[in-house]
Amino acid sequence: MTKPTITDNILTVSVAYLLKQYKKDSGYKLAVKEMGDDYIDHAHFDSEAYICCTIEEISNKISKTTYFFPEAYHVHAAFYEAAPFMFKSKQDGEFILAWIRKRYLPFLEYSACDTDSRIRILKLILVHNPNACLKIKLNPKSE
Repeated sequence: MTKPTITDNILTVSVAYLLKQYKKDSGYKLAVKEMGDDYIDHAHFDSEAYICCTIEEISNKISKTTYFFPEAYHVHAAFYEAAPFMFKSKQDGEFILAWIRKRYLPFLEYSACDTDSRIRILKLILVHNPNACLKIKLNPKSE
């Protein structure tokens, strides 16, 4: 798992790294460790955690430049580029759950919440391509 980098305001992050960080940021990792299958009831678990928040955190941790919350269409484009088999070519909504192709929806059917669905999406990408990386355009905040 390679560390993320930013070059010319493009964040390159492996899906494996993003998944690991997203589980940590959403409280999923701690909740599962402490409560097992009842993780959704854990006080620190965010059932509606956004991947874009994790992307923003990653970008601001690795750069002296601070960045705005990433635009949904840039994130969608990165997911489509990394896994075109799984995502629609045109964005149907702001959230990743609206971008997924219908044939992959059954894999999300028994998700406990949106965060669980997003984790499953990232895992599905890794099943198809363990080396998948996202290249996300970022907008720096002017000083």
